[in-house]
Formats: sequence, structure tokens, C-alpha cells
Amino acid sequence: MRFSLLGPMEVAGPSGPIALPGAKPRTLLAALLLGSGRTVPAERLIGVIWGEEPPTTARAVVQTYVATLRRTFDTAGLPQVIASDRNGYL
Repeated sequence: MRFSLLGPMEVAGPSGPIALPGAKPRTLLAALLLGSGRTVPAERLIGVIWGEEPPTTARAVVQTYVATLRRTFDTAGLPQVIASDRNGYL
């Protein structure tokens, strides 16, 4: 798997580049990559994605974005690289 953070977000799997879903899931993935090796609190992800005015459903939407990214990676034959714990995502 290959990530590029200095340009457009790209993930490559065994069969080549993978289409990542939507700008907000890509933003979430970038935030996780920047915090690689550490748990990124859900509140931090909410702030990165929505700024000062997140929707009331932000935590649930973050969970949906994580599930979408996991499904995307799984469909592409990539390992699950997003883990969760009670404090956030890793």
C-alpha cells in the first residue's frame, strides 16, 4: 500500500490505484496517516473534517466513514489498516 500526502491522496493495492470515496473520508484517512502509530481521538477527527461547526451526528458519521474506508480496502484486497479503540482510531 502506498500513500501520498504531499499531493493528491492515492492508495494503491495489488491491482493498482484504488478510488477513495469522497472528500471527507479522504480527509479522515489523511488525519489518521498524519497520526500514524498513535490513536487519533474521534473529537480530533471531527474537528479536522468539519471545523468549528460539526453536525450533531458527527461521531456516527465518522464511524460510517471508517466503515466505508475499511470496506474499500477490503474490496481492493488490502489489509485492514484502521483500528479502533475507545478513544479513537489508529
